[in-house]
Amino acid sequence: MNLETLASYISFARNIQPVLGDEAAKKIQEEYLRLRKEGQSRNTISVTPRQLESLIRMSEAFAKMRLSNEVSA
Repeated sequence: MNLETLASYISFARNIQPVLGDEAAKKIQEEYLRLRKEGQSRNTISVTPRQLESLIRMSEAFAKMRLSNEVSA
C-alpha cells in the first residue's frame, strides 16, 4: 500500500462514527464485571470506570479500522 492510498483510507475512516452494538456492549459489560469481581476477591480494585471507557473507545477505533458503522463482538 502506498502512502497516498493510506492517507485516503485514514481520511475516509475519520468520517465513520461507529455505534456500540448490543452484543458488543453486553460482552464489554460482562468482562468489566468479571474483572471487578476478580479484583474484589483479592481486596484490590483491578479495573475502574475509566478503563471501561477506554475499552469502549478502543472498540470504536477497531470498528473504524474495519470501516464498520457498528462495534461488533
